[in-house]
Amino acid sequence: MSSKSTINKEVFTPNDEKMLAAVQVKRRTKKKIPFLATGGQGDYMTFICLSVTNRKPSQLSITKVKQFEGSSAFTKRSMWTIDQLQQINGIDPNRDCPEFDLTFDNAFDQWAASSAGEKCTFVQILHHTCQRYTPNKKPEFVNCQAKLMGEDQDVVVRCRVFLSKMRKELVVQHGHLRRQGKTGVSHKVMKSHFN
Repeated sequence: MSSKSTINKEVFTPNDEKMLAAVQVKRRTKKKIPFLATGGQGDYMTFICLSVTNRKPSQLSITKVKQFEGSSAFTKRSMWTIDQLQQINGIDPNRDCPEFDLTFDNAFDQWAASSAGEKCTFVQILHHTCQRYTPNKKPEFVNCQAKLMGEDQDVVVRCRVFLSKMRKELVVQHGHLRRQGKTGVSHKVMKSHFN
């Protein structure tokens, strides 16, 4: 079983939640308060997880989960509601990179995902989930690639609508020209527009 499946089974399922996404991360900067207890000795893996409750109304949460070296158990360390999430900073909107920042009402963390692809998947699912479940107070997504925000799809849809309108106008124009006996000209016009 993968780490993410195990996290869902051990941490979220017992609380009647479903994990929607998880990203393995490491801090980009050291904690400013070094005397805080980490809950374990030695190395550990950290995951940032997005989850939703199974009961209605659905509640979204972002949870920091750790697995300490030598242990097979995953431990929930911190949890925030989606309403506490103020901003997601994707760091560079022009290229895939593993770095991202999360700003909450009471916390700010700078992370590096295990890969740029894993970060992109997490941000994309987080954005889509926020659009679906948080109609009022959505967090701000800054420096995130358009492909992650679904904006590329909006452009494609708008282009298809425009082309559909053009095609309909040309069909109407073709009908008028045909009735006037000028079919050769309109056929050439239609071919040039759609080839």
